[in-house]
Amino acid sequence: TGVLAEGKRCHTNKVPCHTDLEKQFAEFLDGASDVARYFKNERFGFSVTYYEGNRPRQYYPDFIVVAREADGREVMWLAETKGEIRPNTALKSEAATLWCEKMSRTAYGQWRYLFVPQRKFEASVGAGVRSLADLAAALIVPRPEPQLRLISLDDARATREAFKTLLPLYSLKAAA
Repeated sequence: TGVLAEGKRCHTNKVPCHTDLEKQFAEFLDGASDVARYFKNERFGFSVTYYEGNRPRQYYPDFIVVAREADGREVMWLAETKGEIRPNTALKSEAATLWCEKMSRTAYGQWRYLFVPQRKFEASVGAGVRSLADLAAALIVPRPEPQLRLISLDDARATREAFKTLLPLYSLKAAA
């Protein structure tokens, strides 16, 4: 790869990186106050399966990070640094998020996914972010609230708001 970072909290003393962004992120992890340890997923083969055009593909996250929460619990993070967004980037992110959600329901602890776009990462570090938790707070965009909610016909709003703010929803079966 040609780009190396010093691995202070990594499983190796040198961190092989593909890009300067990966090196900067490794250096950030080495200095982050809440990072216990991490490893660069280089030649380890850890992957998440995603589907592109109904074909299974393998996605190899850049980093696996173990961080400590304020209460002392350890949380594992899959972290992906990205300088260039490609057409399948969203598919990989969705698959990693889903993987983390499913793993968190097992006995293997809490898992989270962190997508690290280069510009936002550099801006966050430039603004003084010094922990993975603070970086995640700066980078993770919460899911928007659904714009459409289904309510029961028994709900008081159904008769009070009918045809004002609520529109009836008919099934195809009812319309046939």
